[in-house]
Amino acid sequence: RGEDSVIAGIEERIAEWTHVPPENGEPMQILRYVDGQKYDAHWDWFDDPVHHAAYLTEGNRYATVLLYLSEVEGGGETNLPLADPIDAAAQVIEAPSECAAHMGISVKPHKGDALLFFDMDIAGAKGDRKALHASCPTLKGMKWTATKWLHNKSYMGRFDPLRQAGRCEDEAPDCAARVAAGGCTTDMDALIGRGGVCRKSCDDCVSCPSGDILCARRNMRSLVRERAAGLGREGAGVGAGPGAAPGTGVH
Repeated sequence: RGEDSVIAGIEERIAEWTHVPPENGEPMQILRYVDGQKYDAHWDWFDDPVHHAAYLTEGNRYATVLLYLSEVEGGGETNLPLADPIDAAAQVIEAPSECAAHMGISVKPHKGDALLFFDMDIAGAKGDRKALHASCPTLKGMKWTATKWLHNKSYMGRFDPLRQAGRCEDEAPDCAARVAAGGCTTDMDALIGRGGVCRKSCDDCVSCPSGDILCARRNMRSLVRERAAGLGREGAGVGAGPGAAPGTGVH
């Protein structure tokens, strides 16, 4: 989630469309289907004991957004067999595969299109059984999709790449002593950066408000290393003309 500016931009547009904030979304999932591959009918919301504890704190899957990334020559429709068409005549697709022709609503994949459906009732309290859906067999060509699941609560689960990489905290009990001994610059690999155990004490990151993806993304960089690199560039150029030896011209 928010891995780069392109994905963050897509997630912001999805939030505007769905009225569900970006911090409620799971990381995007990319899927590829070829040679008759399919995904049988299922619901995206959970009602089983295995997921019970997780969705009490991070919400259930409230809405699903499917982004179609490729043209498909045959098959590959998204079928919602229990859904009621709003306009049956307008929602008929051309040359449907056998899977898509039976019942409910089917959507033919076209590159650049997106499909949104809500998995739960408007209050987010109960799963909507009419949100049952399947990916029909891809009969010809290749189907690429990106799936974005949106929760009815803020989602910062174990699959979020920013949860660990973007954190700003100390993980070692002796950070004060190690910082006082100059460890932030002499023991960089251990104390700072993504795996650093004293990032907060070394002033290697900033504390981010909950759900601030842009702030967390900045913390994936090392502020200490950036400052050191900046000072190095400034020092190398002070008073030195082109071709001057390092240090010459510095008074």
